[in-house]
Amino acid sequence: MSKVSEKDNEITELKIETTKVVKQLEDQLGNLKQGNHYLSTELYKVSEKDNQMTELTSETSNVIKQLKDQLNKLTKENATLNVELSRESEKDKQMIMTELKSETTKENEMIEFKGKTSTFIKQLEDELATLG
Repeated sequence: MSKVSEKDNEITELKIETTKVVKQLEDQLGNLKQGNHYLSTELYKVSEKDNQMTELTSETSNVIKQLKDQLNKLTKENATLNVELSRESEKDKQMIMTELKSETTKENEMIEFKGKTSTFIKQLEDELATLG
């Protein structure tokens, strides 16, 4: 064979090899593009979930803050009501004690009055007996 034909054969083989390599590279590129598309889609999904989690975390923090504020407010109101209840309870106790003392005094006065009346009636009976 001549040198030219050998070179032509080598060139043809190189073209065939080059075509095969280019085809393999194109296939790999296609696979990489598909993989890249899949990863981009997954990244978008993860990013979207991350945004949702961030938003949910923010909302949850706001709700927790509101609940803490409400708890503090209710705790203060409860303390105020306990103080007022204690005052009213003390007033009620004092009023009941005053009423009991008043009733006891009246009862003692009634007993004393009955005793005096009984003594007076006895004296009148004695005087009637001496007259009669």
